[in-house]
Amino acid sequence: MLPPAELTDLKLMSASSSHTLALKADGSIVGWGWNEYGQAAPPAGNDFVAIAAGSGSTFSLALRRNAHDAVQLPGDCNQDGGLDLSDGICLLGHLFLGDPAQLPCEGGSPASPGNRRLLNVNGDADVDLSDAITIFTYLYLGTPAPALDAGCGPAEGCPDNSAMCKSP
Repeated sequence: MLPPAELTDLKLMSASSSHTLALKADGSIVGWGWNEYGQAAPPAGNDFVAIAAGSGSTFSLALRRNAHDAVQLPGDCNQDGGLDLSDGICLLGHLFLGDPAQLPCEGGSPASPGNRRLLNVNGDADVDLSDAITIFTYLYLGTPAPALDAGCGPAEGCPDNSAMCKSP
């Protein structure tokens, strides 16, 4: 069976021997194939984060994002949904100039759990100068960074940036 025409901007696919599911970047799911038990007819909505087309062709699994989980891209200090030079500058500005006065997540300080999840990009458990340097070396020298390769993910206490989040 051919896939449906609306298969654009895909994030993830999962296939069994007789049906397939696709998770789109907007969080919606498209299904096609054998559907005797409803396994290829996904639920409505655009708040899904994972899918699985079960073996044996009789079941599917779709995991919704928890309503309390905000989606963020690690390192996205300026909240534009991407990672670039301005994010390292944003972090340096907060740390050394007090501008921005608050970081994006609840509490506004580098010590808040959400800001640690968002901005502790070198993985040392602190938000400091080394995180800004990690952003710059990741962007311009291609050095690995523990959190920056993870892509968009949940960050408790942060604003939801899922509509703009662009994984590297």
